[in-house]
Amino acid sequence: MRRHRLLAAVAGALLLTACGSATTGSTAGTVAVTTTLAITSSSAATTAPPPTTAAEDWRLAALDQARAAYGAPGAVAFLFLGDKQWAGAVGAADLEGTPAAASMRFRAGSITKTIVAAVVLDLVERGLVDLDRPTEEILPGVLRPDQPVTVRQLLDHTSGVFDWGNEGDPATDVTALTDPGLRAEAAALLAAYLTEEPVQVPDRILVALAETHPRYFAAGTGWHYSNPNYQVAGMVVEAVTGRPLASVLQETIAGPLGLASFSLAPADESSPELRGYALLSPDRHEPVAHPEDGELFDFTDDLSLFGNGGNGGLLTTAEDLARFFRELLAGRVLAPGLLEDMRQASAPARSLGIDYGLGLFAIELPCGRFYGHDGSVNGTASIALADEDGGRV
Repeated sequence: MRRHRLLAAVAGALLLTACGSATTGSTAGTVAVTTTLAITSSSAATTAPPPTTAAEDWRLAALDQARAAYGAPGAVAFLFLGDKQWAGAVGAADLEGTPAAASMRFRAGSITKTIVAAVVLDLVERGLVDLDRPTEEILPGVLRPDQPVTVRQLLDHTSGVFDWGNEGDPATDVTALTDPGLRAEAAALLAAYLTEEPVQVPDRILVALAETHPRYFAAGTGWHYSNPNYQVAGMVVEAVTGRPLASVLQETIAGPLGLASFSLAPADESSPELRGYALLSPDRHEPVAHPEDGELFDFTDDLSLFGNGGNGGLLTTAEDLARFFRELLAGRVLAPGLLEDMRQASAPARSLGIDYGLGLFAIELPCGRFYGHDGSVNGTASIALADEDGGRV
């Protein structure tokens, strides 16, 4: 979420070209082209391979300009414009120079939150979840019982729960855990991670680490983006259905919509073709700013902080992600009232000038109002945007 302004600008490279282009055969200003972008970023533009654009295709040229400006080895995009569609890829999927292809899977990061919000709202429609029910009644002891948080406040980021993962210090926070069993388990996981052993931290520990910090504000009185909100939301889904979040996602979203590439990590431990890199110190413990101070490490498959995947575990292709947003905004996933709930920003968000509802943000672009989400995880950045009726994605 923190990158959505930058990523919207990247997506806008295609949109603005479309709005002002006479090459599409449409009246200037009536055509909006926005993108689902998966950008594998090396953090060092000098490593990017030569572009693989076709000069005669303005869309590929725009995509490659965005890729180069972002400093990424490669980028993929998929567009819907009414009954027309377009897929494109430029650059490389990895530092070995494998050509990027539009059909490749990538980690969508926090775009997952929109899908998880839709799963929760499907359960609301079925009478299994009440948005205004305190999560303590569903998940006793997971969040502080003296500061109750509702399911709605998880989805719209008004819970006040600390954003552990983007903030916080693992070494310090582990020692602050009050439950001896959780503290011992978390300490063992941290020690294993520091020796580069693959680890997956359970949701219960990730949320408990967040709760070692004070709340940003009393629930419902402010807005602050927080990944643990959606880990708890995933736990709510599992508690009321008795099934893993990944399984419920397949039943309610991926299966009915025919989204064959959709799955959640870490339940799905397969490795996507689009790779992500970090520029780190030689011991891999600290990020560095300049290539001469470290080296690039492939950390596409670091699943340590994914938990049940609800905070950012989606694996997908650009086409399937675009199809989901088309179906969602066209009203073919949720009942109209629930879709409107997704699109309606909370009062605390609006007071801060933030247009964020239940897993969706809204943004005004030159071609109209669009809804979507961005994601940034493990060296991959992405954004998905759709207009109000899903006609342009």
